[in-house]
Amino acid sequence: MPYQTSLNFQTKLRANGVTCDLITIPGAPHGLSTWEKFAPDYADRMIAWLRTTLK
Repeated sequence: MPYQTSLNFQTKLRANGVTCDLITIPGAPHGLSTWEKFAPDYADRMIAWLRTTLK
């Protein structure tokens, strides 16, 4: 999916009062199987987001 599509979707959700966080990993593909190569801390960031969001 094009990155701009994610940004547009986030904008529309927020405009309608829906919380929407977008974690960006520059240069990484859509699938998470190689994200560690681009951002070694991505798993920690995701876990922190889940803990905050799900409380």
